[in-house]
Amino acid sequence: MSRGRRKAIRCCFQAGSSEVGREVAARFAEGVFTPQHTLAGAQEFYRDLKVRMRKYKRPSEALKVMPGLNAIVGRTRKEAEELHQFLQSKIHPDVGLELLSNQLGGFDLSEYDLDGPLPDIPERQFALSDPQHHPLGARGRADNPANLPALRRSSGATHADRFAELYRR
Repeated sequence: MSRGRRKAIRCCFQAGSSEVGREVAARFAEGVFTPQHTLAGAQEFYRDLKVRMRKYKRPSEALKVMPGLNAIVGRTRKEAEELHQFLQSKIHPDVGLELLSNQLGGFDLSEYDLDGPLPDIPERQFALSDPQHHPLGARGRADNPANLPALRRSSGATHADRFAELYRR
């Protein structure tokens, strides 16, 4: 009995939410990983990709959108928060600023005093998410600490209840 050769099946994934990344995903990808910070932003991202796919005559079911999630788990909420704070303390300040900048669609934070107040961030930076509910948008700023280091420490807090709500939708 002779064994046939297995045919390799390749799968193309794309990660990110940039304009170029969206086009690549719409045209070629079978899956896309994306970190979205709000339900409204995630829904808009999904709709945007599905519309772009039409341009390439691809069926909408040909692309799966997978949300980025950084789960930090503990036996208790307190333990998870302590672990989160420990992990946050290991992020170099330059990397932390770049991560925040990426959340803001590339808003440059490098010129701001790390220990100073948060800068005024133009609403256009939240074009694909809901600025009222984005962690750095108008309402988010009201609830968040007023300086960059405190924001870096708090920006990844656990949201298990919110995630569960999003999952049920």
